[in-house]
Amino acid sequence: MNSNISLEKDGCELRPAYDPGQESFSIQLWVNGRIAAIHGLRDSFTSAKECIKHLDAFMSRHGLMSISSTEKAHLFGALLHCAQKSGAQKPPTR
Repeated sequence: MNSNISLEKDGCELRPAYDPGQESFSIQLWVNGRIAAIHGLRDSFTSAKECIKHLDAFMSRHGLMSISSTEKAHLFGALLHCAQKSGAQKPPTR
């Protein structure tokens, strides 16, 4: 399952992540194969819903257009999958 979202801008993609140690969700912005920024680095998102809710502001700060609601739903599911895959004792369900 490819959980990454490719963006209009060449070489840009969003990658979901979950840190079981911090119990927090994040979305990594990759540009040309390198990590450029992390949504969730400054703010600790303890739910996938909260992470997605604030994604548009992150995208805007980095000069990117918002992604569609369908892509947001895909990313939301991918965040939950990351949490489950991490082996978290109690993966968040939100």
